[in-house]
Amino acid sequence: MTRLAREHILQLCLEDWENVVAMGKKSWIRRCGMDIVAKFLVLLINSFGRRGWEKTVYVDEVNNLSMRENLRKTAAITHGENARFLVFNRIEHENHCRTGAIWTAGAILGVAIASSFLVALFAGKKEGVNRRLMVFLIWWFEQYVSRLADARVIVLMSDHHFFSAVAAMQPHLESVVLQHGLIQDERFYKPIRANHFFAWSEKSVSLVCSRKAIPTGTYKFTAKGCWDNASATFASAKKVLLCLSSSKSVDEIQKRLDPLLLLQEKYGFDLMVKMHPGSMFSFENLKRSTCGQTIELYKEERIEDLDFDFAVVEQSTAVLDVICLSTPLVILGDCGDGYFNEYRNLIPLSFSSEEEVDLIESFSIDRFRAGYELLKRNEISGSGPTIRECLLRLEEGGRLPQFGG
Repeated sequence: MTRLAREHILQLCLEDWENVVAMGKKSWIRRCGMDIVAKFLVLLINSFGRRGWEKTVYVDEVNNLSMRENLRKTAAITHGENARFLVFNRIEHENHCRTGAIWTAGAILGVAIASSFLVALFAGKKEGVNRRLMVFLIWWFEQYVSRLADARVIVLMSDHHFFSAVAAMQPHLESVVLQHGLIQDERFYKPIRANHFFAWSEKSVSLVCSRKAIPTGTYKFTAKGCWDNASATFASAKKVLLCLSSSKSVDEIQKRLDPLLLLQEKYGFDLMVKMHPGSMFSFENLKRSTCGQTIELYKEERIEDLDFDFAVVEQSTAVLDVICLSTPLVILGDCGDGYFNEYRNLIPLSFSSEEEVDLIESFSIDRFRAGYELLKRNEISGSGPTIRECLLRLEEGGRLPQFGG
């Protein structure tokens, strides 16, 4: 890759870094680049051993359980036991790509020494981020990818994380990014840097507005249960789940809890609170805000593993997780241009605490069943070839159809 191309990748990585900082995730470790050094060293340790000859490589960079499971499920359906991975966040040798013993040992030593020097040089500076270290790691990761001699396709859960962005723009690979969530924040989906974007639905294709997008559907969601077994009314629910994603401060979370705490006193259900896996909010703060009420708290657990029979959900991908379980829910709407606002007359969508309580207490599954099913069809029903069909076609050098643009 040319120096100009590498500089372009650096600029894109810097944009991603600014987006992360804007979310409040700024720290000295991130500024110095120690987080990406640690990731690369973990990758190298996992890669120690005799080189393999895999055609498709799955990149497991993002430390997010939902994204990881989506990637693993896709790999299992497409390549089964032959699937091979690049893992950045934990030591995992099984089914990992290998880059040789001598080269990898030398890379570990060289990267560790040089990165320590570059971090030390940057530590006392007032610059926003360690650009020199980024350039250094971009070059090293390119050398790493070149060791995957037979690789033709690289599958990513995001092309807006550091190493995934670099991988997406390697000219000798067909890069694919799988849609990992609803397209609510375009900064983490657009522009598409990979060669292909496998979208959940035609709606997602229209939102990313790119010829790279194909409505393949997704393997993320597994339909369970049926609406006939769902709670017919709220009064019959025994366990209620509150899913939080956008609320981050104590005041915001308390505002979401108050209506349910009042309803809990009236109906006596068990209340559960599920924070977003990427949330920086402290569980201790959440406990203090509940004023001694008994609440079960969750964060990393999968929604499908929790035992509940009614949900109240902020606008997020969790809406689809709940609906695919055939569990009734009320969505906490956004008075602005919220993602689910188009379904307002079809599903229980509240825009105030008073409306939320009214929808919950008057809830009837017969009233909203058809709306839930329509939402599911619109959001996760692919109309093109499946993910497996597309990946195997790319492996053999084939072309994919165009849908977006």
